[in-house]
Amino acid sequence: MDLGFVLDASGSIGAADFQKQRVFVGQLLRQVNVGPNKTHVGIVKYS
Repeated sequence: MDLGFVLDASGSIGAADFQKQRVFVGQLLRQVNVGPNKTHVGIVKYS
């Protein structure tokens, strides 16, 4: 499985909402097995 995330780090959402995104991604990734022969993850942060 491949997962991709795009995180909004622009000033328009603020630090608190950016942190919510990070927490969500972290919680989701703890539910899957990430590794070379397992789930691959890509994360793009834009601002």
